[in-house]
Amino acid sequence: MNLNKCIIVIVFFLFPCKYTYSEVNISYNNTSEYDRVINHIQEKLSCDEKKAVRFYLFINYFAEGIQTEITYIAESAESMTIKEKKINYTISKYFESPYSNVQVSSLSRPSIFDFSIHTYLHRLARLRSRYHYTEVKIMFEPDYLGMSSVEKISENKYEISVAMWQMFKGYIGDTIVYSDATRKKFRFLFDYSNQMPSVKISEILVAETITLDYYLNNRNR
Repeated sequence: MNLNKCIIVIVFFLFPCKYTYSEVNISYNNTSEYDRVINHIQEKLSCDEKKAVRFYLFINYFAEGIQTEITYIAESAESMTIKEKKINYTISKYFESPYSNVQVSSLSRPSIFDFSIHTYLHRLARLRSRYHYTEVKIMFEPDYLGMSSVEKISENKYEISVAMWQMFKGYIGDTIVYSDATRKKFRFLFDYSNQMPSVKISEILVAETITLDYYLNNRNR
């Protein structure tokens, strides 16, 4: 199948967006920055503006979903039995398999560590007890200017990488005792071998980790 035709099939089936262009929630400083992002998506997907906006909305929706599930796993004081159900649900809904690779980094150590998503979420579920946090906040913010072109990896399967900033805050009482911002590459796998196409995360890679304050002060520059 022609790559451009495949992209159109993916977009139409995976992103049946109900929103119009004017209803898009712009998270940038001004409309020109938002337009630059949409133009970049159009270039990478070889699509028109409407499909680029649908893709933009879908990735934001996907990021919000991941943020909700991961934050619950890290922050909840529920038992591991209850968290286990949430972990299994999150893997099933968002990831290619329980063995999908996730890289982890920290300001306190120079190394990058690799875990399966199954192991990563279980470590996340024990953050509160391990570091005595009373509250944990994990937020994701897509960085579309760090988006790759679509790549065919096998019959009926295509891949695209989208950069996202993951912001982390760990509290003890009202005090933030640790925080950082990590730029990660989310590798999305589009599979349209079945009648209803699907999208999953195949891997999450670390690009860099910086202080949260530095990121918040410079992200829109």
